[in-house]
Amino acid sequence: MQRVTTSLKLQAAQLPRIGVDLENIAVALAEAQRSAGWYISALEQDLEDIDCEIGEALANDDQDEANALCDDAVAETRAVLVQLNHIRDSYSAILQSRLGNLRADGVDPAEIEVADELLIPPPDTNPEQVKRWWDSLRDEQRRLLVDQHPQELGNLNGIPAEVRDQVNVAVMNDDLRRVEDAAGQHGLSPESLRDNALNNRDNDVFSNPGKYGLTAADITRYQNAVKTNEGLNHDKAGSDARSRPVMLWPYDPLAFNGKGRAAIAIGNPDRAQNTSVIVPGTNNSVKGGWLYDAHNDAINLYDQSAKADPTHSTAVIAWMGYDAPAFEFQSPEAAVTDPTKLQQVGTPWMARQGGAVLAADANGLAVTHEGGTPSHVTVIGHSYGSTTVADAFANSGMRANDAVLIGCPGTDLAHSAADFHPQRRTGLRGCCLHRRDQLDRRIR
Repeated sequence: MQRVTTSLKLQAAQLPRIGVDLENIAVALAEAQRSAGWYISALEQDLEDIDCEIGEALANDDQDEANALCDDAVAETRAVLVQLNHIRDSYSAILQSRLGNLRADGVDPAEIEVADELLIPPPDTNPEQVKRWWDSLRDEQRRLLVDQHPQELGNLNGIPAEVRDQVNVAVMNDDLRRVEDAAGQHGLSPESLRDNALNNRDNDVFSNPGKYGLTAADITRYQNAVKTNEGLNHDKAGSDARSRPVMLWPYDPLAFNGKGRAAIAIGNPDRAQNTSVIVPGTNNSVKGGWLYDAHNDAINLYDQSAKADPTHSTAVIAWMGYDAPAFEFQSPEAAVTDPTKLQQVGTPWMARQGGAVLAADANGLAVTHEGGTPSHVTVIGHSYGSTTVADAFANSGMRANDAVLIGCPGTDLAHSAADFHPQRRTGLRGCCLHRRDQLDRRIR
């Protein structure tokens, strides 16, 4: 007994040192991933720009300029490779040093290596890197991550759509159960809570969450989870006996100061031969009910696409993935007196920010798409959403086959068809509609 007690005391004394070593490994890995991700993203953007410049040089029959640009691309790639090797070597040195310390403290480094493999890549990691990481995991590791359903996993581009759906639905259900279980202990029914959330009515749980062992963030998550779940049910319900297949693509109920971020896919974008992304405009959000409240654009497009071409599979993504501006059109006199609201809808800054997120999500579609033939991707923007779509093409390198701009207040950085960079995707077509039923101009 004395020997056991002494051994336990020694192990307890080692725990702080073990904790420091583990923390240093985690910090070093996170920094290596961040630095490597930055270099890779910068290289990809530069190579895309060089590719565009090569296309322009060849179009002007300037072979010397094209060759010089190719040399620039090779030189820049080599320079980035040197930096990546340096990052890898630095992390490897730290890892080996700390693993040596752990061995001395009686910890099996193999356990650390398993945990290291399961560290989820940072949110800004390139989708190709994310896919390589996911594909490198063993089946049991993937199952473990899905069972644990960390929110970060479901929001990573490069993770298969089916996996993202499983994770995001599980996170959403956690958000629902957390509040409903706490309220249920006080005799409040889930039905009444959900009805209040859908109709933006207050109640004691929402007003005084601390009284129920909850936080304000728990309530925000719950309210947006209810509206996201309603959106899934809304899009799933078919007019015949068959329901539509729906997937919860990204899901972040706390994004944009509680307005929420989510996208619902009807159909599987990883397998669809035709994929459309619908981007809404001013005054829309998850919190505002865009995913379900009489908004049938995604449903109608999916149903009509399936009827028009039943031989080709279709996916339509209702993308409430950016922070859309707010403006009270019914009371414009009052609205214009609020400079923050006027600045939101009257400037392109939110479109540029949203365009960057849209481009990342849309470009990630190609990474996880199954089969040899890529999906034909159409991105549709309405109102301020059309400005967001234009900026995604012109400013953030979005790659898609078709651009459709409906009720567009302006294309901001896209001054002409060339600014949509059609060379990034073969056969880019586009149109701009003044109304849904009236063609105003066509970009070819």
